[in-house]
Amino acid sequence: MVPAEDSAESGTHSVILSQLNIYMALLEEVQCRYSLACKNLVSLLSSAENSSTAQTHYSQFFLKRGKRTDDDNRIIQAYHECCQLQVDAEAFFQLSFFINK
Repeated sequence: MVPAEDSAESGTHSVILSQLNIYMALLEEVQCRYSLACKNLVSLLSSAENSSTAQTHYSQFFLKRGKRTDDDNRIIQAYHECCQLQVDAEAFFQLSFFINK
């Protein structure tokens, strides 16, 4: 029975390694998407900051707590995307760490 147990253990080990490789590939993809999303957010914030009307616009926004512009919505959406991708990356990292134990 020892050879059968070795075979089963070897099969389980290869399944775990296969799953770990899949999770690591997913983690790499999420990290890449996170990096791109952060660059997009930085770009949006830079263009908003460099805008000639930025100071006036944001002063008015905070004073009035008024309507958001399309630029505001794009910045907020990019920020939320970065946050979600960071959560996803952490989940894949934790999962791969758990499987690797």
